Amino acid sequence: SEDWLGVPLISKDVILGLMTVQHYEKGHRFGEMDERLMMAVAEHVARALEQKFANEALLASEIRYRSLFESAAWGIFQSSAKGELLNVNPALASIFGYDSPEDMIGKVTADDLYIDVGQRRRILEEVTSKGVLKHANITGRRRDGSVMLGEMSIHGVFDAKGELVRLDGAVEDVTEKHSAQVALEKQKAYFRQLFDNSPLAIVLNDAEGSVRD
Repeated sequence: SEDWLGVPLISKDVILGLMTVQHYEKGHRFGEMDERLMMAVAEHVARALEQKFANEALLASEIRYRSLFESAAWGIFQSSAKGELLNVNPALASIFGYDSPEDMIGKVTADDLYIDVGQRRRILEEVTSKGVLKHANITGRRRDGSVMLGEMSIHGVFDAKGELVRLDGAVEDVTEKHSAQVALEKQKAYFRQLFDNSPLAIVLNDAEGSVRD
C-alpha cells in the first residue's frame, strides 16, 4: 500500500501550508530520518515563501503609493536638506510651471522655487527644530518667474545622529484663492466707502427685516 509523509510549512508560528510526499512501492515506510529531512527542507521552503509573500506585499504597496503619488491634486516632493529635488509628482511640476517632473529633478533646486531664498532657510530651521511644518504660507517662483502663493506642509527625515537629511512635503497652490479673497476685500472696501460717503440715507436690513447698518 502507498505511504505518505507530511510536514507543515511554518514561519513565525504561522502555518503557510503543508508539504507532503508519497511512495507507492509495497512495503516501503517513511522513517524518522525521512521526517527529519522533510522538516529541514520544509523550514527552507517556509522561509522562501515568507520572503515571496513579503516581496509581493511590498510591490503592491509601492504600486498603490506610486498611483497616489502620481494622481494627487497636491504637489508632493522629496528633497535633500541641501535643496536637491529627489522626487516630485506631476502636480508639483504643474504648480511651478514645468511640463513634467523630469524637467525639475536634477535641473532645479529647492532654492529656485522661492522668491525669497531666506524663506526656505527659515523653513529648514523650523523643520530641524520641530520635525514638522504645517500649513505654512510660501511665496514661490514659477518657471516663468511669476509668483505662486502656496500652502506647504513638511515632514523632516533625520539620520541616526539626528541630522536632517530629507524633507517630505506637499504644496497646495492657493494663488487663485488668494486673488479672489483680495478682490472680495477690495469690493467690500469700495462699497463701504460708497455707503459711508453717500448723501442719501441708506439702510441695510437682514432677511428678517432687522436693521444691520
